[in-house]
Amino acid sequence: MKLNFDPSLKGMTKLDRDLFKVDLKLPVLKVEKRDYIQFKKLLKNYLFDSVDLKKCQNLDQTDPLFSTHKYVLLDPENFNLNKIESKTKEEMAKLFQKDVNELDNLVEDLQIQIGYDDLKFDDVMRAIIPDNIISENVNVKGYSIVGHIAHFNLRDQVLDFKNII
Repeated sequence: MKLNFDPSLKGMTKLDRDLFKVDLKLPVLKVEKRDYIQFKKLLKNYLFDSVDLKKCQNLDQTDPLFSTHKYVLLDPENFNLNKIESKTKEEMAKLFQKDVNELDNLVEDLQIQIGYDDLKFDDVMRAIIPDNIISENVNVKGYSIVGHIAHFNLRDQVLDFKNII
């Protein structure tokens, strides 16, 4: 899933973490905690994994099912019940103890906000480095991370961003 960041991030030379906040609307399944590992395995190709966010989230504490259920986050671009194999649908229905035709009613939408701490290094770099520099094939994937430090071989085109990198 492509994340849409605030356009003011392009060309940023001093880090402002607040500008990285993005609101997302994701399809989710509310599953019992005892079944969520099975759902993760079953739906592994459809899980939301664009950012460093857990694929299973706790429900809001005000939800009556808070203590017994979790949300499984699904990728809005990949997940479509109509395109899922019938075998997978049958397994889902079995876990939910529902009929296959009732699965549509179980998919909910969840609004979440992600921020700087949820992003991967290359997402941050693509948000900051101007498109014209990225189109020159400046590699923002050639890096290594040790702890919280990213080692990045700087090319002349990205020297202006060295304090952020």
